[in-house]
Amino acid sequence: MKVRPLITGLGVVMVVGWVTVSVINVYRNRTWMGGERFTILNFESGLIELMSLDARLKSGIKLTIPGDVEIDTVGGRGRWRAEVMQIMGDKYGHKWAADSVSDTLGVGYTAYFWNGRFERGSRWDEGQWRVLSKGTEWKELDLGQGGWLRNKESADGVKTRELNENWFAQLKDRFSAVKIIEEAMEISVVNATEVTGLGAHATRWLESGGGKVEMINGEADKTDSCRVETDAETRESITAGWVQRMFACKFSQNDTLEKREIKLVLGEDYRRWWLGGD
Repeated sequence: MKVRPLITGLGVVMVVGWVTVSVINVYRNRTWMGGERFTILNFESGLIELMSLDARLKSGIKLTIPGDVEIDTVGGRGRWRAEVMQIMGDKYGHKWAADSVSDTLGVGYTAYFWNGRFERGSRWDEGQWRVLSKGTEWKELDLGQGGWLRNKESADGVKTRELNENWFAQLKDRFSAVKIIEEAMEISVVNATEVTGLGAHATRWLESGGGKVEMINGEADKTDSCRVETDAETRESITAGWVQRMFACKFSQNDTLEKREIKLVLGEDYRRWWLGGD
């Protein structure tokens, strides 16, 4: 019996099996599913760049946030100039910094680079981004020249700028995903907390990505956790998965909803993420 070839053969099988399992896990843990926009935030040497592409159209938008633009941070940590967000991110967390920039812009994101390191997404996402971004026709936007900023001056004379209404009015035209628009799911947003304005705030992410928000209302029964309610068929849609991932919610089957209806219920976890506190 030839023992060495047998051992060698088993070793090859084990290596192939390990590689296969690793690839499957990386694929399962991906953040971008293919239908929504692929949006990246890049934090590099104090600069913040947003890059967002639609893989179907092979077109994308790039913009750099000027350093004097105020970022209204999540978690109740105040307003900071964009140029110091990397310093603050090293203190409070890279994801906190990315969430804050995304929330300020009103544009959801897929993953981010932090000084060249790909974070939040999986290696599969990183590979997809590098391939897709090379084949994308990019359009550069200049926040400072687009009429999207207003000047501010604090009581002690510090001058900054902030996004104005023109920016938010044009989000859907620039950051919608074709597939999300085509599905035309009817989304209702329910604020299941005591804080007014929570649903309207969350709606910015949904509408900028192409979601069709039909209704925003409150709910008498308060809840702690966010959930996305759909019927069984709608749950498999691109839009339902996109909403669930963007708000980090759990799915809940609700057969009283009509086909193509999605109900996003925001609880105390979203309130804490946005405003901070217990």
